[in-house]
Amino acid sequence: MVVDRFYESVYLHDLQQRPLVPGEREQSVEIMFTPQTGQYLFVACLWTYVEPAGDDPGFYTFAAITDDPPLEVVEAGHDRCPIPIKEENIDAWLNPDPGNLAAEYAILDDRVRPFYEHQLAKQDA
Repeated sequence: MVVDRFYESVYLHDLQQRPLVPGEREQSVEIMFTPQTGQYLFVACLWTYVEPAGDDPGFYTFAAITDDPPLEVVEAGHDRCPIPIKEENIDAWLNPDPGNLAAEYAILDDRVRPFYEHQLAKQDA
């Protein structure tokens, strides 16, 4: 998946790095994370096809692979971050050797590590 940002829901008090005050309810806000360089990220994903069942049609689905986040994402109140792989590893990721799982883990370990700026995402009116 090619992205230039990603969004996460966090609790406002976590974003503000403070505990809830007595009587305060948790309030979710959406944060937009953007690489400081403005570069595109090639996010590692896994996909599958779900077979039809009864009257339900089959469909393709996917998920971005995530890992523990860098400090700036933690400080913004979130606990996961997508894994952006290096552009030179895209072909190897998309055409894996099924007998060499270690090579896929090596691609995930040899990732791009941008600094992520964050801001509140625009809220729907």
